[in-house]
Amino acid sequence: MNQIVFLDPNPDWIQFATAHSLATANAPAQIQMLDQANLAGVVAGDTVYLIGHGSPMQAGVWTSSRKLARRLEQRGLPKTATAIRLASCSTSGDTGHSHLASFAYNLKQDLRVRGYADLKVAGPTGPLIAGWNLGERVVTPGQEGAAGLVQQNSVIVGQAGINLANVHIGANLAGNVANPVGLAAMALYVANQTNAFWVDFAANMGPNILGPGAGWMTH
Repeated sequence: MNQIVFLDPNPDWIQFATAHSLATANAPAQIQMLDQANLAGVVAGDTVYLIGHGSPMQAGVWTSSRKLARRLEQRGLPKTATAIRLASCSTSGDTGHSHLASFAYNLKQDLRVRGYADLKVAGPTGPLIAGWNLGERVVTPGQEGAAGLVQQNSVIVGQAGINLANVHIGANLAGNVANPVGLAAMALYVANQTNAFWVDFAANMGPNILGPGAGWMTH
């Protein structure tokens, strides 16, 4: 079964909405928190989606790809796993330093050292938008500022629902960190409450996002 895994211990409304979108698009799938995840059931052909805010040198709260590789192994990820997809902005992007590789590339290498010979790691080369029905879309290079303005305006449009989503997360996360069914229910609630944001965002992004499948790099 595909796995949707939060890298952050306190995922926000964007991450919950993204989790719902990915779980729906890649069913059957279950949503888990990394520190409580059971990944032993992953088989060849399944994809493990790792959700968190990111940069070329960080995924979620993880600044060390080596430590993340170790944690995935500790959570039971079988050596036969074949695919990790970082739903985390710019994790395959240019670090700006010729001697420093991206987080996604380093994670691939650190997992290979641990015996994951057939495991591919994919990450977006720029900011990622993966909520609602947009799919996994990467912001067009050079349009990051324009995309940010659209996001700010869409937050205003959807603020009431976003507030409800934040309250729901705060009230329910602690009781569901080890409960994939509860996390899925939370993700559905958040996706529904933030629908106004996502509809407005999708309608106004236009040329600011690449087409489906573009802007990803697999290592």
